[in-house]
Amino acid sequence: MVERREHERVLIRAEVVLRKGVHVERMTARDISIAGAFLETTLFDHIDLKTGSRFDLTLHVDESGPTHAVEDGHTIHAQARIVRREPGGNGHPSGIGVAFEELDDANRERILALVHRNF
Repeated sequence: MVERREHERVLIRAEVVLRKGVHVERMTARDISIAGAFLETTLFDHIDLKTGSRFDLTLHVDESGPTHAVEDGHTIHAQARIVRREPGGNGHPSGIGVAFEELDDANRERILALVHRNF
């Protein structure tokens, strides 16, 4: 089955912090598009991360990878909502898919620069 996406995704290595009030979760981004990202994590460790939950997301791009450099900053901030939980298996990692819901112009430009640089 061929997966069809509205927005192209690029592989990335970045640390992600999700915050909701005093609740903080840390994980690793696997890929990103202008619409969202996939965050690798063991779902058992994050059973409280439910589909539909909204968080403040901070993504710290790995600066050691030259193709990941973003000219006007290495940190992306957005409001994000969990849109799916993936259990993993068959060569696919477990984790969560998030959609960016609130993204200001500066952070949108950072993501666009990152995505287009990797094509």
